[in-house]
Amino acid sequence: MDCRKSTLLLAAIMIVPGITPLSTAAAQSYDQLKAWCFGEATDDQTLQGCDAVIKQKRETPKGIAAALANRGGAYYKKDEFRRALADLDEAIKLDPTNAVAFNARADVYFNSNRSELAFRDYDQAIRLDPNVAAFFNNRANAYDESGQYDRAIEDYSRAVALSPTSVNSLRNRGATFYRKGEYDRALQDFDAALAMKPDDADAFDKRGVTYAAKGQFDRAIEDYDRAITINPNAALAFNNRGSAFIAKKQYDRAIESFSRAIQITPRFAMAIRNRGAAYANKDDYDRAIQDYDLAIQINPKYASAYRSRGNAYWAKGQLDRAIQDFDEAIRLNPNDTDAKARRDEALKAKDAAQKPKAE
Repeated sequence: MDCRKSTLLLAAIMIVPGITPLSTAAAQSYDQLKAWCFGEATDDQTLQGCDAVIKQKRETPKGIAAALANRGGAYYKKDEFRRALADLDEAIKLDPTNAVAFNARADVYFNSNRSELAFRDYDQAIRLDPNVAAFFNNRANAYDESGQYDRAIEDYSRAVALSPTSVNSLRNRGATFYRKGEYDRALQDFDAALAMKPDDADAFDKRGVTYAAKGQFDRAIEDYDRAITINPNAALAFNNRGSAFIAKKQYDRAIESFSRAIQITPRFAMAIRNRGAAYANKDDYDRAIQDYDLAIQINPKYASAYRSRGNAYWAKGQLDRAIQDFDEAIRLNPNDTDAKARRDEALKAKDAAQKPKAE
C-alpha cells in the first residue's frame, strides 16, 4: 500500500523571526538549525536541524517531542520507516497530546501494511485536534486504498469543509468518486480543483482518465496534453494518453506516447505492457511479445501481461505457449474471467487441431 497522498504537517513550536532555511548545516547557529527543524526545509535539512534540537536538549519536553515528530516525518518521506517509527514512538511517549505525531505514525503504519494500527492512530490524531483538515485527508487516503470508498469520501468532505481551498482533498475525493464509477461527481471535483489551481497536472491527468471512462476520448486527450504541457515528465499522463489513442485506433500515436512514458520511467511495467497491446493491434506480435516479456520481467506478478502475451502467442499459432500464459494469469488473478474464457477457447482449439480429419 502507499498512502503518499497524505499531507505531512510539521509539529510546530515558536520559530525565531527572520531566520530562513540555508543551504548547508555546516557551522550554522542553533537558531538556524532550529528553523530547519520546525520551518520549511528540505528533508535533509529537517533531519539535520532536528538532530541538533534533539541532541542539545534546549527545548521543553513538548519541543523535543515536536522535533522527534518532524524528524520522523522526514524519515518517512525518505522511506526509512523503521527510523521514522522509532522517532514517532518516542515523540508520543514524551507528549501524548501531539496530534501531528499520531497522524505521521499512522502514515508509517499504513505503508507498512499495519492498517489496524494506522486507523487507530488516525482516529487519535483527530480526537486530539478535530479541526485539522489534513488529518481527515490522510485518513481518507487510507480508507480509499482499503476500498472503503464511502468512508473515504466522508473524510475528504470533512477536510474540504475545514479547508475549502484544499486542492489536494478535492482532487483525492474526485479520484475516489471515479473509483466508485460516479464519473460526473468526479468531474465536478476535478473542475473545482483546477479552478483553484489551473496548473495542477495531476488533476488534468485524473480528469482525463474520467473522460476516457465516459468514452470521451478527445476530451481525455486534451486533458492529458495539458498535464504534459505543465509537467513534461508526467509519465502516467503519457501512458494514459497512449491508452486513449488505442481506443481511437491511432496505434502509432499510442506507441509514441507509451514510448515517451517508458523513456521517462524505464521500469514502467504498465506502459510497456500497453505499448505491447498497441503493437498487437497492428498485428506486430513479435514486438508485442518483446514488450510483454519485459513487463513480466519487471513485474513477475503482472497477471494481465501474461494474458496479453497469451493472446499474442495464440495469434502466432503457438497454442501451448498461449495456454501456459493463460494458466499463469489465472493463477495470479483467479477472478480474471477473460483469461479463463481465452484458455477454454485455446484448449478447444488445440483439441480440434489434434483430432484426425474425417475422410
